[in-house]
Amino acid sequence: MPELVPGAVLPNIGIRVLGSVERVDPLEDEGIAPRKDPLASPPPVTVDYVVAGTVERSRDFQVDVGAGPQHAGVELVLTVNGHLLQAQVDGQARDIEPGSRLILSGELVVIGEYEWEAFDLVDTRAPWSVEETRRVSNGDYLLRLVPAPQSW
Repeated sequence: MPELVPGAVLPNIGIRVLGSVERVDPLEDEGIAPRKDPLASPPPVTVDYVVAGTVERSRDFQVDVGAGPQHAGVELVLTVNGHLLQAQVDGQARDIEPGSRLILSGELVVIGEYEWEAFDLVDTRAPWSVEETRRVSNGDYLLRLVPAPQSW
């Protein structure tokens, strides 16, 4: 893993939105924006984002916390300005049409390396460049990432 400094490239990571669907809006421009400044002082431990993207794929997912598999929500693959992101939201996959434009709100997290094969995820990994970093009180980092040039 490269050192988390501005200019570093994280070569092969996937990003997931953990949140909820705010609305369906076919006219909304695609993009990602923080609800509040994530690098404000004091820094927040988590940052909520608004993500507007087009649904490429939706499927139900389950979790098993000991009582057998239970429906846990919808796993989405979104296109946002030409980049693929994962999302997990409440609801049923049958209610989210591929091709629809959704506005989601939630936290952005890096997908764990083990999840790709363990959960048969669509491979949305790509290189991302670190633009800014901030270490928070629990030892984690908040990173401002931008898509890295594809030639990397």
